[in-house]
Amino acid sequence: RVIPRNSENVMPKILLADDHSLIRRGLKNIINTHFPDLEVEETHTVSQTLSYLKKDVPRFAIFDLQLSDGNMIDAVSEINRLYPQLDILVYTMSSEEIYGTRTLQLGAKGFLRKDAEEEEVIRALRYFFAGNIYVSNQLKNIFIEDLRYKVPGEKTGNPFKHLSSRELEVAQLLVKGRGTKEISVRMHLHANTVVTYKKRIFQKLSVSNLIQLAELAKLYHFL
Repeated sequence: RVIPRNSENVMPKILLADDHSLIRRGLKNIINTHFPDLEVEETHTVSQTLSYLKKDVPRFAIFDLQLSDGNMIDAVSEINRLYPQLDILVYTMSSEEIYGTRTLQLGAKGFLRKDAEEEEVIRALRYFFAGNIYVSNQLKNIFIEDLRYKVPGEKTGNPFKHLSSRELEVAQLLVKGRGTKEISVRMHLHANTVVTYKKRIFQKLSVSNLIQLAELAKLYHFL
């Protein structure tokens, strides 16, 4: 598919935001080979991505969720609000069950796991660049299971799905062994706020310590 240029005959741009250079290089190679009408730009942090968008808004973007300076899940909603003309595809190793539906609800136009085969990546990109919302077969099955077995008012399935975006980010850092001070600095939050999030996480997940949190995270493939 040839992606149309604008009235000034300028190649449409796609922004790749990922903190792993090999991932960016691999995606860029696929795009250059199969979608040569796109100009590829790269960023590797949340702050760098937001700064880039203030200066130039591309037609498409591919975002990892976990970048070196923070989590993009909070930024997706804000980016979608500020730049509605930008179509976003999330490309990540984060759990489809936990983040798939959530990122689509926040305005992303697709969700793809990094462990997908190259053929699926190309197929997903083709679908995404055509203006469609891409979800994998696995994510479609998750949607169906949620609809079939959800009881109104009852929380079932993966308990991590019931955490807010901020709680998910704090939970991830806790599971990775980060302390309250480090989390507060990384997330630009007061230490007391982090402690409050931690208490909420423990309550929602019915755990009482970090060991239990780590065991639950492993059980549900949280990371």
